[in-house]
Amino acid sequence: MARLLDFCTCLTERLYILDGSPKSVRSTMKRMTITLDEAVYDGLNRRIGKGRISRFIEDLVRPHVMDMSLDEGYRAMAADKTREAEAQEWCNALAGDAADAAR
Repeated sequence: MARLLDFCTCLTERLYILDGSPKSVRSTMKRMTITLDEAVYDGLNRRIGKGRISRFIEDLVRPHVMDMSLDEGYRAMAADKTREAEAQEWCNALAGDAADAAR
């Protein structure tokens, strides 16, 4: 139930995968190898943390290689307070329906 509410809350700003990880649309991930200076690599580990470097690099690179009009559209929708209120009402009703559903 909490997962559904988290999903609905996030949906009004941007599409989210059900586990909560932000992605406008997540496609199949590809593995690649890059070469970095050792000092840069150590700095990434220190500042960003192990296990989060790929995401950090993807977030930096994405605006340079992807069409960002989808993200701009979601930002514009999130700024529309009337639409946001309607979306929140819909999410709350959906969560109520899920809670009432026979299991």
